[in-house]
Amino acid sequence: MSADNAEVHDFTRAIKAHPMQSHGNWSLLGGLTTTVFVFGGVLIGGQFNNALEAQELIAMMTPAMQMLSFAAITATGTVLALMLTMLSLIHESNSGVQDTLYTIVLRISRLCTIDFVASALLLGLVGIPFGEADSEPGL
Repeated sequence: MSADNAEVHDFTRAIKAHPMQSHGNWSLLGGLTTTVFVFGGVLIGGQFNNALEAQELIAMMTPAMQMLSFAAITATGTVLALMLTMLSLIHESNSGVQDTLYTIVLRISRLCTIDFVASALLLGLVGIPFGEADSEPGL
C-alpha cells in the first residue's frame, strides 16, 4: 500500500468514525432550532401595521440581501469548482479511493447546488421593483 492510499484509507476511516453519524440526524435538529429562532423573532418583532411600512423595510433590506445572494453564489460556485478539480486529480492519479469519498462529495455538491439555486432565486426576487408596482396603471 502506497503512502497516498494509506492517507485515503485514514481519511475514510476517520469519516466513518465521526461522532455525528452515531448521534442521529443533526440537520433535522439544526432545522428545528432555526425554526424556533425565526418564530421567536417574529413574535418579538411583531407584525406590520400597513403595507407602506412593509415596503420601507423591504427597501432597506434589499442591498443586504443582494450582497448575501452574491456571496452565497460565489462561495458555492467556488466549492463546486474545487470539488470538480479534486475529483479530476483523484481520477488522473489512479489512486484506490473508496466509494465513501465519492458519496461525501456527492452530498456536498447537492447541498451546494441547492444553495446556489436558492441564492440565484433570492437575487432574482430582490431585483423585482416592488415600489413601482403601485404606480403601474391597470393593476
